[in-house]
Amino acid sequence: MAGRLLPSDVSDRAASSPVKRALRWLVLMALAGVFALSILIAWAMEGTPWKEIADQPASAQAGYVPRSAFPRHLVDAVLAVEDRRFYGHFGLDLRGIARAVVSNFRAGEIVQGGSTITQQLIKIAYLQHDRTFKRKFQEAVIAIWLEQKLGKEEILTRYLNSIYLGAGATGMPAAARVYFHKDVQDIDLAESALLAGLIRAPSMLNPLENPEGARKRAELVLDLMVIDGRLDAAEAEQAKRRYAKLRLAPGARSQTLPAAGNLGSVPECNIQACTRAYRSFRASDCTYQPYSGPRQLCEK
Repeated sequence: MAGRLLPSDVSDRAASSPVKRALRWLVLMALAGVFALSILIAWAMEGTPWKEIADQPASAQAGYVPRSAFPRHLVDAVLAVEDRRFYGHFGLDLRGIARAVVSNFRAGEIVQGGSTITQQLIKIAYLQHDRTFKRKFQEAVIAIWLEQKLGKEEILTRYLNSIYLGAGATGMPAAARVYFHKDVQDIDLAESALLAGLIRAPSMLNPLENPEGARKRAELVLDLMVIDGRLDAAEAEQAKRRYAKLRLAPGARSQTLPAAGNLGSVPECNIQACTRAYRSFRASDCTYQPYSGPRQLCEK
């Protein structure tokens, strides 16, 4: 009969009602999540120097060197040891973060970080180094934005020019002059491995103070390059046998910081002390740190 609902129609409508209600709730929850995330971003990013970050390269002690001046083996060494998926992520390495979380959970303490080169650049050049949720959130948002704004090559160039490498050398060009009395484009594979190995702990692995530690770290860098397919095993073994011979530039000096109990003796530096003995300071000349004033950075 026309206009009359069949029993099958009633059952179909009854079955679809919970589905529709669930879909409505999902849509409402998604909208609420987007709204909450927008509020969180607005709160966390207030006062961020967007224009300075985009337009002004990080400080370069030996003058800003273009990407083309850095040898291929130096770039490969840095990527192998610091950010092997640099060209595949969007500023955050989710696999690296997950791996770090698992490692830290198993160890019961922070033993591994998941920071990309983009995040490291932001830490050393553009943001205060504190461990608050807001600062970490800022770092993540800026990393994603910076990848879109600058691109991989500009980020890598800024990083290579601004990373601290011990003995008062900020940037790969300055470190090449301090340790080898060379321009950065003239360093060889063994020298590149040594410099790349200093990034993680430049004071602890300073070859002027800890030559054996620096050598072992350089060998690890070469091994990682082989694993990543950036270098063949024979070249790595040859570089290990030759090892990088230091040829200090005139006036080169070790610039390590005093023990944590004596940090107050370092003039004009607002130093945030590390609480664990295995961590070391990036003991850079305070005047080389832009935007946020004098400070020191603590290794992970």
